[in-house]
Amino acid sequence: MLTAPSCRLVPVVLSVLLLASCNRDAELDSPTLPIDSAGVRIVESDPSSADATCTIGEEPSVVIGDDETDERQWFSSIQGTGRLSDGSIVAADRATGEVRIYDETGGHLRSMGRKGEGPGEFDDLFQLWVTAGDTLWVADAAAPWRYNVFTAESDFVRQVKLNPLFLNWIQGGVLDNGYSVNSKLKSARREDFSNPDTLLVQVHDPEDNLVGTLARMPYRISGVVKEIPDYWLSPLFQSFARVDAVGVHHRAGTRPGHRGPGP
Repeated sequence: MLTAPSCRLVPVVLSVLLLASCNRDAELDSPTLPIDSAGVRIVESDPSSADATCTIGEEPSVVIGDDETDERQWFSSIQGTGRLSDGSIVAADRATGEVRIYDETGGHLRSMGRKGEGPGEFDDLFQLWVTAGDTLWVADAAAPWRYNVFTAESDFVRQVKLNPLFLNWIQGGVLDNGYSVNSKLKSARREDFSNPDTLLVQVHDPEDNLVGTLARMPYRISGVVKEIPDYWLSPLFQSFARVDAVGVHHRAGTRPGHRGPGP
């Protein structure tokens, strides 16, 4: 069941735990982008000093999923939700590979996507972003990582495969101007747990091409358990990098950092 608290359904706030893949050294040579380039701004946050709060009402303002006779209200694994400019609600279900849109009362309006490997289909639907003009970017975590792009009217626009390809499972985020922030790991693989992996945070333009690297950050460490040959292990309770990618909607005028038309 999908419910929205009475305060409001928060539209498109992305908090992404970035895990990723190894890749060729050539990709590490991409130019390092300065902050505020390519429509991307880096914000550092210290959770220990945060004072943000959220109040949840006693009753939800919208309930979706309470009609067991309607299969369009059944969910197994919701991987993303958002609110469109007309107030309708969009939800992505990983189990069915569907993206469904509901009106403000919870009534089903239309669906897009399904299980499969063709255009507009999902092998492993993973996340959803609502960008400018109610354009929907929906990630497929199956290798290679890719995005399917839809209009709010459920029309399939195109499939975005990152160039160079991200061959393993990652998480990323899509900004309002169609630039995507994606991550991958450069594995240190030091048997004595002495070196951390490196998390590469990269930017791709709306045409799928790598623009450059925003950051190279220490990630988790791993090493070999000597008693078990070839068994790699990461210590429990260690710290690691976390990246948020957030797109901000602007109703009129040019969006900050916008470099050409959006998707």
